[in-house]
Amino acid sequence: MRRRIALIAAFVSSATFAAAPSTVASGDSAGGTAAPSGDALQEQPPAPPLAASPGHPALEPPPGAVVRQAIRLNGVVHPGDAGRPVAVQQRVGDADWTDVGTVPSGSDGSFSVRWRPTATGQVALRAALADADGARAADTNPEIEVIVYRRVRASWYGPGFYGGRTACGQRLTPTLLGVAHRSLLCGTQVRLVYGGRAVTVPVIDRGPYANGASFDLTKATADRLGADGVFSVGYAIIPV
Repeated sequence: MRRRIALIAAFVSSATFAAAPSTVASGDSAGGTAAPSGDALQEQPPAPPLAASPGHPALEPPPGAVVRQAIRLNGVVHPGDAGRPVAVQQRVGDADWTDVGTVPSGSDGSFSVRWRPTATGQVALRAALADADGARAADTNPEIEVIVYRRVRASWYGPGFYGGRTACGQRLTPTLLGVAHRSLLCGTQVRLVYGGRAVTVPVIDRGPYANGASFDLTKATADRLGADGVFSVGYAIIPV
């Protein structure tokens, strides 16, 4: 089917993908101006104050982690543990735990360590009190799961192509949630975050082929995120 009509260029993407042969229904975004994008991806409102138990520090889930962008991981220890050092660790997939850093907790029990994620997707984090020589006891502490996103350029399509079949076999409708991508397998679950909103949708089509975009969102998906035109979106592949 037809390729997208070029949109007004808006944001420079931090990542692109190699093109694949076209078998896609790819539509016109019906114009619109480029939506603004901040420096931080924020998926949910700030969490309530943390509460730690004796011997077990508490980590605050970061509001939005972007691969290769440094952020602060904040947490607290129990008042009785204030001043003791805290070790923070990460694990990607089934790999071993690796150190993020060891920092002293403050007199108020708070601590903060700088973290630069190196992989997208789900990452486990944990914190534990560390003794004088840095030994960890983190295997007894609760973990938190964080989704690390990659920032890319995206656009949307749909009007003018409703009723047709996507490259993955679905009928394109005004309510269909999904994205077009040039190489990800049909059905791949993609987590998108934009402007304080997040949604997980499957790959349903092939494209886009204009504006240097990596993803083409169906109109329903773009509306769910509150996005328009060509915009910068955070994405992560979610294992099924």
